[in-house]
Amino acid sequence: MKREKGKARRIINTLMPLTGVAAAVAVWWIASAVYANPVLFPSPADSLIRALELFPSDDFPLRLMNTFLRGSLSFVVSYICALGCAVICRSTGIFKAVNPVISAVRAVPTITVILLVFLWTGAKITPVIVASLVVFPTLFTMFYSALSGIDKAYVEGVWLEGGGRLSIIRYVYVPFMHTSLIEGAGSGLSLSLKLVVSAEAIAQTALSIGAMMKQASAEFDPATLFATALIIALLCILIEWSIPAIDRKITKGKYEDQV
Repeated sequence: MKREKGKARRIINTLMPLTGVAAAVAVWWIASAVYANPVLFPSPADSLIRALELFPSDDFPLRLMNTFLRGSLSFVVSYICALGCAVICRSTGIFKAVNPVISAVRAVPTITVILLVFLWTGAKITPVIVASLVVFPTLFTMFYSALSGIDKAYVEGVWLEGGGRLSIIRYVYVPFMHTSLIEGAGSGLSLSLKLVVSAEAIAQTALSIGAMMKQASAEFDPATLFATALIIALLCILIEWSIPAIDRKITKGKYEDQV
């Protein structure tokens, strides 16, 4: 019975995002039809055709790879730092001292972060730093909340059994934080990628998707804007879907019933 419920839940979790995507595409299609100007407001089909035209171009694959690598690097930095800080705050009880700083970082508008970092560091490294700074507070809050929900009795039980810190991580932290770790990986990488594109556009980072979108805007080229936005959106959707799917394949639902 429990297995059947788990299977039904996985099916629903798979279909819900697809339903949302289908609804968004339908709204986009209707809006483009109502606007009735394919030059200014391309339809999903026109945008898809333009997106396919971009890939054979000389520099588009390189731009996409550069942007993805920047997004991946910023995500890894923010993920590791957020997880480490969350564990330290939970273990030492310094959360109340750290939380105001985290809240202050979260409160700063993203555009302000981009402009300041650009002034301090230059166009090449700005997207990585910006995405790391903006994603970090979100992941930190997620990980600390998961850690706070773990009963200390489990940790004490591992200590009493003679286990060390590695045993606590393996038998307590990983099982009880598993959902947050996977959700943080999917949403964090997706958000990092979108922030990198935004920072690239403002900083005009060479050979990047963001700079390409900025150029398309300056040249009044909505087709390329919609096409690049579509590519990034599809990539983010793929990331957020594939990470949990790979996790389920590897763990085979081992942690699904952990609370």
